[in-house]
Amino acid sequence: YQYHPLFKDFLLNRARGIFSPETLSMLQRRAGLLLEEAEETEAAALLFRDASHWDGLIRLILKHASLMISQGRNQTLIQWLNNIPNETRDNHPWLLYWMGECKLHFNPSQSRPFFEKAFDKFGSEGNRAGTFLSWSGVIDSIWLDFSDFKQFDKWISIFEELIHDF
Repeated sequence: YQYHPLFKDFLLNRARGIFSPETLSMLQRRAGLLLEEAEETEAAALLFRDASHWDGLIRLILKHASLMISQGRNQTLIQWLNNIPNETRDNHPWLLYWMGECKLHFNPSQSRPFFEKAFDKFGSEGNRAGTFLSWSGVIDSIWLDFSDFKQFDKWISIFEELIHDF
């Protein structure tokens, strides 16, 4: 059974009037966790966003990003990623990688900076899989952008270093 959206809005407005912001945030987190367990991913993501529960939203992104990309749900994933504060997102290499993947086929030149940042972060962490995936993303973005193939030279030499290091 689903409540009408107007009734839902009424209940949410009442809750904002009755509960303190801290209590409301805690209730939203708990409800988000319940929705996540019930595999109601999009509803859980909205509640995590409203409660500023970035750990929960990041967990959802990391768990579902690959499937969402394969289903063509890039815009939804971009919205989730944009909801996370930039300083948090920019310090998490997998979030940078998935932002690059979301933008790759629609705007390759916009995806490249995300892949490059992810590449640097994965490299500093010693994450081999992330490093190679990010490198591949950079290569794909150069290829799909079809504007400046001279950039391949830099990334091919980086690949040779990676092969030697790993």
